[in-house]
Amino acid sequence: MPNNDNRLRIAIDVRALTTQPTPSGIALYIRQLLHCLAHHKTEIALIPVAHTRGHYPKDLEAIWPLHVVAAIPGVPWQQITLPCWARRKHLSYLHGPAFTLPICAGIPTIVTIHDLTPYIYSGTMRPSTYKYLRIMLPISLKLATKIFADSPEVASDLIRIFKVSQNRIYVIPPPIDTPVISNIALGNPYLIHPYLLAIATQEPRKRLPELLQAFDVLATHQHDLHLVILGKHDSDTGRITTTLSSLTNKGRVHVLGYVTQEEKWRWLRNADALISASIYEGFLMPAIEAMQLRVPVISEPVGILRAAPKGIYYPYLVADASTLVSAVATIRHGPLEHKTTRLSNAHNWAMQFQCHNIGRLYLDAL
Repeated sequence: MPNNDNRLRIAIDVRALTTQPTPSGIALYIRQLLHCLAHHKTEIALIPVAHTRGHYPKDLEAIWPLHVVAAIPGVPWQQITLPCWARRKHLSYLHGPAFTLPICAGIPTIVTIHDLTPYIYSGTMRPSTYKYLRIMLPISLKLATKIFADSPEVASDLIRIFKVSQNRIYVIPPPIDTPVISNIALGNPYLIHPYLLAIATQEPRKRLPELLQAFDVLATHQHDLHLVILGKHDSDTGRITTTLSSLTNKGRVHVLGYVTQEEKWRWLRNADALISASIYEGFLMPAIEAMQLRVPVISEPVGILRAAPKGIYYPYLVADASTLVSAVATIRHGPLEHKTTRLSNAHNWAMQFQCHNIGRLYLDAL
């Protein structure tokens, strides 16, 4: 029967969220987006859909109940079951939040593109993921009614590589709401202090072995400083282990792997600075999280930092360890008033990515 509700009806594929007990990556993006759109229930009726209930969060179930359409998971579910279900639901849009869409959706669609790693740094991906995205991403871009890009850099890459019309692309950054700083515990369970913090999956484009080598140089200048690395193991874990074993100052490097969100916030709040050595990012979410918590950021100009005002983060060139030495010296020993001003400017800029702002951007693009 036709629906008499005047709100936009949008179904969103939330399979990634149902398969992870603790959301990260795409699953975390979906979770945050659903929370953002909860503030706009008078304008939108959101229908999360997946092949199983799995780990769908209870707090979201109370806001946006999950629709389970049981069938064979994976590609058959996305390409056959999902579009057949969607065509019967009188939807305004079907949203694919992770790069791809059903080929025969039969209704207006939205696809979110977080980065273009398969085309820019293809050697850093698992072969199966690389092959699937190389086939499905161009098709999805061609079929999508609207394309949401995480950052202006991703939007530019879409235009440059795929010749996508600019009027179909909308820059909708990932929503980021950090906890109130007073609610995050001081210190850390390992009693490590002071330290730089890197948050990155252990994959080649994050360049963690190169960061380890640069830190070994830095450690000869900063004799009390440690390096803490958070992020799940991936295809570059072996190279990281090998590099770490060769360092002169390996006793001050702590590769902790995956931690919970609560633990991450605690490590981030108490860090001397967040550091990123990544060669390519669609957004670089940890940098915005750090800025919202008034933690200095040391990074190459990648992802959303390419759109950042000059002077709100500390530039670091991975190929030149002296740039890291200089940045850390400025943060730790430079004039306090300069550091305070920079942190305040960075905080104010990063707050534009809070949930209520991104939810509004999402709706305005529809």
